[in-house]
Amino acid sequence: ASTAKIYIAASNQYTLFVNGQQIGSGNNFQLGGAFCVQAPTLAPGCNDFAVSVVNNLVPDPGLLVHVDMIYQNGQTGTFVTDNTWRSFTSVPSGFELPGFDISKWPGVFGAGASSVYGSAPWGAILIPQPTVPTFSLADATWIWTNEVSGGSAPVGLRAFRKTISLGNGVVASSISVTIAADNEYTLWVQGQQIGSGTDFNVGQTYNLNPIPTGPELLPSAIVIAVEATNQGGPAGLIAVVNVFLSNGCGSVISVVTDGTWKSSTTVPNDFQIPNFGDSNWPNAIIEGQYGVGPWGNIAA
Repeated sequence: ASTAKIYIAASNQYTLFVNGQQIGSGNNFQLGGAFCVQAPTLAPGCNDFAVSVVNNLVPDPGLLVHVDMIYQNGQTGTFVTDNTWRSFTSVPSGFELPGFDISKWPGVFGAGASSVYGSAPWGAILIPQPTVPTFSLADATWIWTNEVSGGSAPVGLRAFRKTISLGNGVVASSISVTIAADNEYTLWVQGQQIGSGTDFNVGQTYNLNPIPTGPELLPSAIVIAVEATNQGGPAGLIAVVNVFLSNGCGSVISVVTDGTWKSSTTVPNDFQIPNFGDSNWPNAIIEGQYGVGPWGNIAA
């Protein structure tokens, strides 16, 4: 699966897990929660959804879940709380982890006409739309190649790439990039040169609508490429990329510079083209969180 929109309410408190990761919680059965989960939290094959619930006696205990899925092949599906769910009267350690054995757990109570949505004692529930937080430059880390020693890096040009997977069937409508580099950078998005900068004290922002297109794009992905130049002393690259979606989670995928970006100590020809092969490039090295010296807080 590539996307799961999860709507949930419980009487009285719940904690939601997907594939062992805590996604959210709530403590008001009249106000449901809405969460959107994507890869890598979601796996391509089977996914485990788990909920721990605490009841305070009033009103009667209950759990209500509705999940809308978008699968890797672009198809969609829905599942809800019904009599296929399993339950247990305590919360065993590790119950939320994939592979936990629930074969001896009994089925759930309810799932009949008297427990459908809107029935007493719970009534109708207010459920907001799912949201995904948007990152800023302050959430990013400074990165470089593995050549930094004693706070200094060799003079010269270096290449960096980040492939942002959208998931099949998910469509991006616009992109915002804020970026800075010590000392210079040139930025490409989807293979097209977008801008450049020479002042690492200021993060430059580029808003792309529509998104660049071309014949060498990767399916269901956005590729960011940067050529960064160090003129001596410390070297670093920092950026935040917000990809706004017209479907899927319906909001945004936020990516920051971190150890998942690819780096190269050379700048190969056509490295900025989306389908360029960077699988053999090493991951970038994190130098420190935004605000770390010698750069400090930069204007954005």
